[in-house]
Amino acid sequence: MVQTKLSLGECIYISIKPIIRVYLILATGFLLSKKGLLSPQMTKDVSALVVNALLPCLAFNKIVSYISYKDLQMIGIIVLTSLFIYALGLLGGVGVYFGFKTNPKFFYGLLFCSSCTNISDLTISIMQSEGLSAIFTEDELGKGVSYAVIFMAVQNFMLMNLGLMTVPYYDVKNDNDEQQKKKEQSVESEMEQGTLNNNNDTTTTTVGKSLNDNKEKPESGDITSNDSNEQLEPFDSNNGDNDITSLASSVNSIEVEERANSFQRRRPSIASAIARTFTGHSTATTTGTNRSVENTTDDLVREYSIVSKVRTGDIDLHKPLSIYTDVPTGNAPQAMETEDTTSSNNSSQTSITEDNTANNTKKKDSKPKTKFSFAKWCYSHKLGWLYYILLNFKRPASIATVLGLLCALVPWLRILFVDQSGYHIHQGPDDAPVLSVFMDFTSYVAQASVPLALLLLGGTIAKIDIKTLDFKFLKASIALNLYRLCVMPIIGIAFVNRLVAIGWVETPIQRLSLVITFAVPSATACIYFTALFTPVEGPQVQMACLGSIYVVAYMMFFVTLAVVLTYSIKRDLGY
Repeated sequence: MVQTKLSLGECIYISIKPIIRVYLILATGFLLSKKGLLSPQMTKDVSALVVNALLPCLAFNKIVSYISYKDLQMIGIIVLTSLFIYALGLLGGVGVYFGFKTNPKFFYGLLFCSSCTNISDLTISIMQSEGLSAIFTEDELGKGVSYAVIFMAVQNFMLMNLGLMTVPYYDVKNDNDEQQKKKEQSVESEMEQGTLNNNNDTTTTTVGKSLNDNKEKPESGDITSNDSNEQLEPFDSNNGDNDITSLASSVNSIEVEERANSFQRRRPSIASAIARTFTGHSTATTTGTNRSVENTTDDLVREYSIVSKVRTGDIDLHKPLSIYTDVPTGNAPQAMETEDTTSSNNSSQTSITEDNTANNTKKKDSKPKTKFSFAKWCYSHKLGWLYYILLNFKRPASIATVLGLLCALVPWLRILFVDQSGYHIHQGPDDAPVLSVFMDFTSYVAQASVPLALLLLGGTIAKIDIKTLDFKFLKASIALNLYRLCVMPIIGIAFVNRLVAIGWVETPIQRLSLVITFAVPSATACIYFTALFTPVEGPQVQMACLGSIYVVAYMMFFVTLAVVLTYSIKRDLGY
């Protein structure tokens, strides 16, 4: 396209048009959530659909279509720029925390929110806007989307493969340790009460024996009751012993039943505890507790929180979490087999060997060895971190990115999907590459990924209750967003201009793609991962502080991004 000079008003219009489209989609998701059409469960299901199906198709399609071996340098620049952005965001979070002395229970969440950026749905939506088609061709905009996909792949690698998504958990880790200590103390006290009850049982049994001693050894013959004239059967010593044992057992059973009833009165049942943990509601008959829980519990927290499972040991954060979900809510089965199943098998085998040791040893010698397990080998050689990284490559987005890069960087593979200059291969009857049907499929499915992601973002913002926001944190959130949306774009423009000066960045779409990445707010995933590690019960400090950050961010984002785009188009790109 021939470069033409644009007026300032035209540059402003081109800059605002993609932002207006983003806000219209966000407003639609906001209204759907307020009308109850985007419940937390539906948001979770649709988000899982986007992450596991739509985004992988988008990643594969854009990478194979617009990335080649000639873009290796740009891929390295994207990785370098991502690390630079994370470092800048982390520095800003530390400055806000110590400058405003914010709540210490939101320290790690603040660092997590300030470092992760929304480089997927927002950036891709802006690059796909028709407003930018006035200065860029379709191929150039497609290449810009592919750069955004590489940015997204780098962030997914850091969050999932390196385990940085668990950073918000350290805000509540100390509380979990304290509650674990309290549970241990309560268990000890219950054990002490149990010993006292056992002592009481022994006294009652001695009393029962004394009563039985007074009643035993009657005279043989007919015995007449004092209260009635009924004639009783003659006494038999064997029957008397049976009567005594039955009387003692009945006394003991009564005591056990009374202790069980008192224990149930003192502590809620296991079913009610589980229901309260995972639903946020109590099964008690009183409505006051239910109302209090409903008023203090966020819907997202009730839907996503796994703190109770971490607290009980059902989830080990040091092992890979579930793979095929948008937000992991459990350990991956491959990792659980390393210790849990082996320990259960070992316990069962030891119980068997105690009964038949000789036979089992012979059978073990005769049986072949078990199959090799890479997971067991890694954990036995203290390489669990390597297994953690490798297993997370099984995520659909990671698989699509790796396959896309493999097909894009190898020319003889890429030509099977798209046309490539300098290489020739026999085409199909429609004069298209043989495997172009896969590109059609991924392109068709990927069209729904960004709109659905923005709808979910609007619905998630709607779930932030203004009444529960931490207004003491409001100054800190304003300062953080001023840094992220005003200061970081200035640093980003200077950084990109330096890359242009040294010849690393050449095309206008490369410059604009890098600049936009510096000017977007925090990632939407921060909301989900913070809800993941926020306790269901008690004050939810983390979600209150995070909510204020997002409310302020999307009130400022409209203006700040318009200024950044206008300046970049008019001043840097020379339009």
